[in-house]
Amino acid sequence: MKSNFFYYAVPESAHDVAWSEIQACFMHQLYYASMGRFGIYHILKSIDDIKLLNKQVMLPVYACDSIVWAVLKAGFIPVYYDIDAMDLNPDVNSIKEVYYRTNSKVLLCPSLYGNPANLIDLEVFCKENEIILIDDAAQAFGAHLEHRVVGSFGDAGLFSFSAGKPTFGHMGCYFWTKAIIPQNLNKT
Repeated sequence: MKSNFFYYAVPESAHDVAWSEIQACFMHQLYYASMGRFGIYHILKSIDDIKLLNKQVMLPVYACDSIVWAVLKAGFIPVYYDIDAMDLNPDVNSIKEVYYRTNSKVLLCPSLYGNPANLIDLEVFCKENEIILIDDAAQAFGAHLEHRVVGSFGDAGLFSFSAGKPTFGHMGCYFWTKAIIPQNLNKT
């Protein structure tokens, strides 16, 4: 099972026209992991936790259980925020309340059912409060918000593909992070 934790940078020889368009949307080096949960795991492991007051990650109460698995496996503690009943995406006011109560410095924000979360306001809030924003576009790949691709907001992001996702296909995940990947993730 350890082999599933591996990731790799997509080699130049694998690039084609479609890949170039995808890479350009995210403006960061993309890495591949065999499942979305492993992408989240690697993003979390790349965080310099010395700068964190606590190892908490704010998660929505309505999310895939594989997200919780990745958070726990990476050594973080989940703290939960509410979702908006109208679109099932993260509730910005609830995130603010959880942040002020817990001082958590990592926020995982999924956009569900192809509908972008309120990433514009969340990105501003996270920058103002030095919160690491992880933009989870597993269920919203291809969605745009203010001329940006969902999955490209914040400090890290990912999109995955498998049955039940907009990008149907063999399981896997592409992720990016502003953190330094190879040095930090060799620990895993």
